[in-house]
Amino acid sequence: MKHIVLFLHDFRGGGAERVSVRLANGLVDLGARVNLIVLNDTGPMKNELNPSIMIHELTAKRMAFCPLELGSLVNHLAPDIVISHMTHANVSACLAAKLFGFSHKLIVVEHNVMQTNFKIVNSVSVKLAYLLTKLVYRIPKKVIAVSAAVKGSITRFTGVENIEVIFNPVVNQDLLDYKVSSTKYAHPWFHQEMPVFVAVGSLTPQKNFKHLLKSFALLIKNQPARLLILGEGPQRAELELDIVNLGILDSVELLGYVGNVYDFIAQADALIMSSAWEGLPTVLIEALSLSTKVVSTNCEGGSAEILAQGQYGILVPVHDCHSLAQAMKEVLTRSFEDLKQRASLFSIDESARQYYNL
Repeated sequence: MKHIVLFLHDFRGGGAERVSVRLANGLVDLGARVNLIVLNDTGPMKNELNPSIMIHELTAKRMAFCPLELGSLVNHLAPDIVISHMTHANVSACLAAKLFGFSHKLIVVEHNVMQTNFKIVNSVSVKLAYLLTKLVYRIPKKVIAVSAAVKGSITRFTGVENIEVIFNPVVNQDLLDYKVSSTKYAHPWFHQEMPVFVAVGSLTPQKNFKHLLKSFALLIKNQPARLLILGEGPQRAELELDIVNLGILDSVELLGYVGNVYDFIAQADALIMSSAWEGLPTVLIEALSLSTKVVSTNCEGGSAEILAQGQYGILVPVHDCHSLAQAMKEVLTRSFEDLKQRASLFSIDESARQYYNL
């Protein structure tokens, strides 16, 4: 039985956390013994973890302070493979591997476009972590990118070329077969005639919801519609003010974190992704799995890969409010074929199998 350790920050409801939990569960299904090491043993995704997976919470509460404790714990657990997710965790894992001699077991997974993230973030510690990748990403056995776009960004930013692409584990048969009750509505707006758009993501500059709100305000000048945004984050107050100033208070709701987004996505007329950049946007794959039409910015990242350059959804330029508004109107009358078949390329089983065989 292969023994695999996964390392991540916590169990928050973000895309990387969901991916990590799905991967852990998928590895268990393949027969692996899995341990999870975290800085913080809290968050909604913890409830979705296979109960056979043992969780180890470090006493250090910041990534910068954890390499010694992490390295000691990894050597105590003596796994065959260590898989780390996200840049901050990856840097700490690389330092621990170098100090404690498990570089030959370490796999680091990069989820985002590195140059763009580095330019956007204001945190000194985050910028330092990115700069350190130029040195430490030469330590692990393998660097994994979640899309071809992310792979290119890693090489351009760090100079590292030994990179393999493994798509995120997103889809299983339960998701492809997911059914929403015909009499139970996730939100009262779905029970009405007016089209409802759904957007999902943290309320941060990366998701570019300020741009989405401006686009939506343009749309409803000649196309009545409503918009539900699922997610929480530091821009909430700013977005609430934008909703008031744009005069769309009766047509938009910020619902905060929602545990089950599938009912909302499945009942929506379309899912809208307005991101300024991404890695491999899970929500697009989930929408395809549920046969929900999508409009997405053609941002730096994996959206064009998922949608096959527009074959499975509408792609629009980033920061172009008029194009996004027009696409939201257009998608209501467009049809797309084989959405579930496209989504099945991003299966949990296939992703877990590729990690298991590294």
